[in-house]
Amino acid sequence: MRHWICCAAIVVLSACGWGCSLLPVREVKIPIPVPCVSQVPVRPESALDTLPVETSLFDAMRAFMDDRDRLTSHAETLEALLEACR
Repeated sequence: MRHWICCAAIVVLSACGWGCSLLPVREVKIPIPVPCVSQVPVRPESALDTLPVETSLFDAMRAFMDDRDRLTSHAETLEALLEACR
C-alpha cells in the first residue's frame, strides 16, 4: 500500500514540475538602497601652501605643477566614485 502512495506522490509532484516549466519566466528588478560610497577620499595637501615666502619662481612653478597633477588625480577618483553611484 505504501508503494502506491509513494508512486502517486511522485506522479503528482512530477506533473506539477512539468506544468511549472511551461510558465514564462519574468525578471523583476527591485531597487535596493545601498550606500554607494563607503569612504570619501581625503583631499591632497597643497605643496604651494607649505613653501616659504622666499621660494624661487622655478620652485613655485614646480610645486604648482605637482599640485595640479595631484588635484587632477583626486578629481578623477571622485568622478569614478560618483559614476559608481549611478
